[in-house]
Amino acid sequence: MISDRADTLSTMYGNLKGLPEQLEAVTSLSPLTVVSAGAGTGKTQTLSQRFAWLLSADKTCTADEILVLTFTEKAAREMKDRIKDTLVEWNGRSEKEIPHLKSRIERIDDANISTIHSFAMKIIRESGLTLNIDPRASIVSKPAEELWWRTFSEMIGTLSLPRINMIVSEKWAERAQDLFSEEHFKDFVNYYGPEKLAEISRNASEKLGSFGRTPDDLWDQSPEELLSDVMSGEHIFAEIWDTWHEAVFPAIRAELRENPGKNLERLRDIDYEYCGAEADPEVRRSFASALLEEGIST
Repeated sequence: MISDRADTLSTMYGNLKGLPEQLEAVTSLSPLTVVSAGAGTGKTQTLSQRFAWLLSADKTCTADEILVLTFTEKAAREMKDRIKDTLVEWNGRSEKEIPHLKSRIERIDDANISTIHSFAMKIIRESGLTLNIDPRASIVSKPAEELWWRTFSEMIGTLSLPRINMIVSEKWAERAQDLFSEEHFKDFVNYYGPEKLAEISRNASEKLGSFGRTPDDLWDQSPEELLSDVMSGEHIFAEIWDTWHEAVFPAIRAELRENPGKNLERLRDIDYEYCGAEADPEVRRSFASALLEEGIST
């Protein structure tokens, strides 16, 4: 059995392609393996071989037990095709040494390979009631989202209640009516401009979402509660600061400074800017903002 295992591993290593660092990532036994690389450096090949390696090395492992997440539908399709091609290639070379690969290829459609948003929607549909989320919820497409915010900006500019009623719930339509009837609200809109107010509203909504909150939470808070809520979030910025300065930056600093690539140049600059800075609350807050909105947004 030991000899058979050694032969199988030898065959699997023979199937691998790539640089030593890539092969190390493919065969890593660590519970956490982080790969930092720019465009065109072979990330897709490394990940597809990682997937094939896990299925090949463990006869009990099935495709539906491995989760692969991407940012775009195109990337998800390419990753699924590359994984299937890798498995087919390995099976063609090593069918006798790794006989169980054939059945894994036949069930490759069971693999969880999708965008982050699609995977989240799958969880909602399967467990929406348990999560207290409507299982019928769906993700708004990017064009539809952009259209909604343009319409929102136009309605703010004209203070049009009839149009507001067309795109928001009855509860929010009533809130809009109360807001539009405020004595100085029109002056407020004219001062900032509807586009700027729509942008502020959109950013606030996205920020709330990142903290697991909703616009309803913000509307229902008193000024005192809102201030308290903002102050209570300081520990999050402290955690981000500590994690990046104690663990992440030390691990990738050499690569950032020697060969960051275009995608990581801003992250390198943020490291330079905040390295050695006094970690007071305002500095931690600005660091988290720069990191999330500029450093790792790409």
